[in-house]
Amino acid sequence: MTADELIAEIEEHFADVTRGEGMTLAQGAVVADYGAQADWDLASQVPCDARWQDIPDSVLDVHAHTLNFLDQKGFRFYLPAFMRRSLRLLGEIVNEPWANTVGNLTFWPQDSEEPNNPSVDWMRECWDGFTPEQGRVILSFLDFTVASPLDSADQEMAAKAIEDYWKKFRK
Repeated sequence: MTADELIAEIEEHFADVTRGEGMTLAQGAVVADYGAQADWDLASQVPCDARWQDIPDSVLDVHAHTLNFLDQKGFRFYLPAFMRRSLRLLGEIVNEPWANTVGNLTFWPQDSEEPNNPSVDWMRECWDGFTPEQGRVILSFLDFTVASPLDSADQEMAAKAIEDYWKKFRK
């Protein structure tokens, strides 16, 4: 599968995903930066796109680190935008959206070894909210990462993500 084919799959299977009352990237950035209530209130007023497909690449690039600071609705809304952006940046020397996207589909070793870890529970709840078709697309994104000439750390992280959770979507 090529990057363009995978982008088409993302756009097809995540087409109707909405944010609803989920957090925005601006709000996620406030959480990531340990912002105050005034910062949260200001972030809540930042206009955001109704469709993930309309989020400018520049916004995704600025907020590449915020995906894991969102609530579950926000995570499910923004993930396809970050996957698509990562694929569009394929071949760039620095592809921060890619590393952060793959990282948010992976249990970190310190998280998975700790019993009753709320971080693991939160991730599972986020991931369990995807449809089987969306799970297969995410698996394809991770398979693409493993097979592509990227940073070996990204490949290892993607392989771990597949083994730990996403392999259940393999047909």
